[in-house]
Amino acid sequence: MRQPTDVSLVKNYSLARRLHELGMMPTVISKYVPGTATLVRTFTDVNPELSFSRGYSKTWVRSHNGFKLSNILFKIYGVVSGDPTLKKGIDISYLAAAWEVAIFQYPELLADKICDISRFAYLLQKVSTNEYLVFQCGSSNCNNKFIIHETCDRTHCWACSENKILKSKEITVPQEKLASNAPFNDIPDEVNIFSNTYTESFIISNLFLTLHKSKQECIPSETPIDPLRLVSNY
Repeated sequence: MRQPTDVSLVKNYSLARRLHELGMMPTVISKYVPGTATLVRTFTDVNPELSFSRGYSKTWVRSHNGFKLSNILFKIYGVVSGDPTLKKGIDISYLAAAWEVAIFQYPELLADKICDISRFAYLLQKVSTNEYLVFQCGSSNCNNKFIIHETCDRTHCWACSENKILKSKEITVPQEKLASNAPFNDIPDEVNIFSNTYTESFIISNLFLTLHKSKQECIPSETPIDPLRLVSNY
């Protein structure tokens, strides 16, 4: 296939191939990356391990894990793009970067077929068009916001929901541990109350460290870093 000479189109072709390698459906690629409608027809079949959704679906976010991971994906995109409320619309290059971070931190997204990159794109699209709404967590001591489909009736963020489930379980420390005066950090995680408390701030702090570490490992300090440029006007 003849390659374009326009610089912006060359970048879009490169981005389209990257999205294809991440498992995005051709129809979604051509929608968000201008000038690639002809290119995507030449792509081989997407790896079924990376692409298993058949388009938009709101059912996957109704389960406990779906609700949790959809909100984590939304937070990751906000951190990567610097646009946590999608006021600027969806930037597909940031979406690709956010997805790469997400599947590194949460491999179960693909392993358990919870969400692929096409489904992620549809999720962000529905948030930007207000089909998914942003709510304030109903817990009195929580300032987190969360996204949920307009037909659902959840009132708490995923972190508070997770903690509520954990607190409902009886967590006891083995008596032999107490009798031997063993250090608290020797107690297995499954009975360590503090190890099972989830907060969004903890997740996002780890995300910042992951992004910073990856930049340090991949880019020498003396090499100038070019900012990511928007390739879609969506």
